[in-house]
Amino acid sequence: MKTKPSITALVPPTPDQVKHVVSELDQRWSRTALKALDRFEQAVDAGDGLQSKYWGVSAGISTEKTLLIRGVPTQVVTNIHEVRVSMPEIMEKLAIAARVLSTHQRKGYASLPQAKVIAHD
Repeated sequence: MKTKPSITALVPPTPDQVKHVVSELDQRWSRTALKALDRFEQAVDAGDGLQSKYWGVSAGISTEKTLLIRGVPTQVVTNIHEVRVSMPEIMEKLAIAARVLSTHQRKGYASLPQAKVIAHD
């Protein structure tokens, strides 16, 4: 008679286990990145374009993985100012702009082109 295989419940890892795994991944990806970078430099020095491309991509991916594990940004953007606003904030600003424009129109300070009305049959 065959016995049914037992199903083991998945148990989440402990914080110490996670730290150990992250540390191990960090070490391995770092070593991989350095090895790939060495191979890339060798291929460039040898004038081997195909191997240069292969090892360059490998070195780049390994470096990015290492940075991600360490929590370091993988994209550095300078001189770009990003403003995040929510839809309610945008709607509020549009409502204020509409009120100001309406006031300016009544006082004769501003005029808008008239919208064309399209008749439907």
